[in-house]
Amino acid sequence: MEGFNLENTVNYRIAMAESLLKRYIFRIIAKDKLKITPEQWAILYFLWGNDGLTVGELAEKSQKDFANTTRIIDKLVAIGYVDKRKNATDSRKCNIYTTPSGKAIKDDVVKCWEKSLIISLKGITKEEQATLIKLLLKVENNALAGLNT
Repeated sequence: MEGFNLENTVNYRIAMAESLLKRYIFRIIAKDKLKITPEQWAILYFLWGNDGLTVGELAEKSQKDFANTTRIIDKLVAIGYVDKRKNATDSRKCNIYTTPSGKAIKDDVVKCWEKSLIISLKGITKEEQATLIKLLLKVENNALAGLNT
């Protein structure tokens, strides 16, 4: 396609940054011997702040579809970081709670995240970071609006 340069599109650059950051985070995880993925971190993060969320609430907060969120939670259950409990008022729903093991890895996960930030944000000022977050939120909202049409 004449005149089209994929490498200079915003979507491509975002996808490349996401892919490279994920690879780098997996390297940090391996060095620190954690048995968790970034997707699992996100679910635990939301639970650490508000234990007992439903699968649907976690899907909404993490911006993942329900099926993918359920799969991630099932893996977290299998490794002993969370428990699923039937909702007291609606038996169709489950609430998810962190186990003592899930709570115990919080500091190690935060340290890994901080290590990734040091490298990924090197040379980027606080003002540039704020601008980047503002712009990425606009991109996310546009994508979410597109998914909801």
